[in-house]
Parts: sequence; structure tokens; C-alpha cells
Amino acid sequence: MKVDSGNFIKDLEQWQKLFLDNLKIKNKSIHTLRSFKKMTDDFIEFCRSQDEIEKISDFNRIFLNLFLMETKESILKRKPRNAKNVSNWTINSYIATIRAFLGFISDNNEEMIDLIPLFRKIKRLSVQTEVPRFTPEENMRILSGLAREKKSKSLRKLRNALAFHILYYCGLRASELLGIKLKDITEASKREFYNIKVVGKGSKERIIPIKKEIIEDLLRVVARYCSPEDRVFNIAYETLYRNTNAFLKRCSIDKTKRGNHIFRHNLATLLVQKNTNMQIIQDILGHSNIATTARFYSRVAEKDKIDALEKLV
Repeated sequence: MKVDSGNFIKDLEQWQKLFLDNLKIKNKSIHTLRSFKKMTDDFIEFCRSQDEIEKISDFNRIFLNLFLMETKESILKRKPRNAKNVSNWTINSYIATIRAFLGFISDNNEEMIDLIPLFRKIKRLSVQTEVPRFTPEENMRILSGLAREKKSKSLRKLRNALAFHILYYCGLRASELLGIKLKDITEASKREFYNIKVVGKGSKERIIPIKKEIIEDLLRVVARYCSPEDRVFNIAYETLYRNTNAFLKRCSIDKTKRGNHIFRHNLATLLVQKNTNMQIIQDILGHSNIATTARFYSRVAEKDKIDALEKLV
């Protein structure tokens, strides 16, 4: 396919469709696909609003920097609380996404036009490196909250409670949780545990054990309304996100600590504090590279050591 056919926006939209279709072929998660589509949509909309560029092959570094600058300003207006760190994380995601998008165009156009050099001097922004996690007091409030959620008489609320328990004790990604079928929860060889089979990034399967006593009562109720092939949590990602935030609010958790992913960071932090082998943490979290695990959570261990030694002075 040619880079340019004479209709700038139509060309971008056609390349976007091919790009997203290629990601689907690579078995990227629904959440990843949604993020890539949203960011490339924003880029195309920005291109639509500009007069300086009339075709894809005219892209230049100034134009890309202008897009990133306007995107950051828009984020800062929407998210004043902790906005700098949030916006830097998001801008880094935009850089990676648009680089991947233009890289796909570079690899697949007939004219062999290479757009990747445009990114050579576009640097990722610095972000706060501390891993978000719950304090010991917040963990206690969450455990109390989980116990309260179990007492509901509503099937919907009990299903939500099951989701919260699995997020807290297994550290799953949202897409992994939403993909669980009833048949994926089986008895482990150690009979006081269940094994939960999940499908992670790149369609890689892994098994996460969880104590029966944690979810057995909830699972028994939910299983009455599911066949083995049914998804246990047949809800949208946005619904899970809202449900999780509402639960954290009921537990009086700080407003800066929201979303499903913080449970994942929190579990890893608790495992690090228990001196768990990094390889085991990697397997539980489903990181393809142990360097990813070590990069995030070695900082947790370092901070805990500093905090402990400070108390001696």
C-alpha cells in the first residue's frame, strides 16, 4: 500500500485499520487494543485540525512535538490532581503508540518511506518511580471491606465481591479477570487451594493458586448461574473499573489510589516484603521478562529498608 493516495485523513484512517487489525492478529488484549485505538484516534483528529501537513510523508518532528504538547495540556486541564505525573505517564504512552503506528506504516508501505527517525530526539518524560500500593492501614480496611462485601444478598454484589477477592489475592490484570470462565477455576493438587487458569498478554496461559476459604462461598453462589463455558464476570472493562473504584471508596482509600491495577502492584509489594523469590513473583504476575519485575519492585524493597533504618535514628 502507498503511504499517500491524495486524501490525508482517509489515508491515516486506512493505515490505522491495518495497524489495529495487525495488533488483533498478534492477540493483543482488548484493553491494549482500546488504548491504541483511542490514542491513534486522537492523533488523527489532531491531524484533521492542522493545516501545516497535507500528507503522511510530510510528517516532521515539530509536528509530532506539537501534538504531544497539546495532548499534555489537555490532560493537565482534565486531571489537576497529581496531574504532572499522570500526564507524563500518559504522554509516554502516546509516544510509544504513535511510534508503533508510524513504524507500522514505515514497515509496510510500497515506497519504503521511513518515519521512525522522527522519534530519535523525542524523549520519554520522567515520571514518579514509586510503585503505587496500599499502606498497612489501607490493607486492613480493604480486608474488612472484603468481609463486608461477602454478606450481601444480591447476586450482582456477590459476583463483584468475588472479583475484588481475586484481584486482591491474585494480582490479575483486568483483561485476565474478565476472561475467566467457570471451567478455569479447578481444584488444585493441594486440596485447600483452587487453581485459576488465566490468559495473559500474548495469549500466554498461567495458573494462579488461591486458598479455597477465600472465595469458596462466593464461587458456590455464582456458579449456580454459570455453565462451565460461561465467563464468570460477564461485564465490560469500564463497569469493572467503576465497581472497583466504588469499593475502594467504601473502604476509605485515598482518591489517588484507584483502578484495578493497584491491586496488582499491592500484591507484588506484599510478596516482596515477605522476601518472596523474584522468579515466583514474575510467574504470578505473568511478566514475560524478570527484568520488568525486578525494575519495579526492587525499588519497593529499597524504600522499605530505608524506612526501617530511619526509625532507628
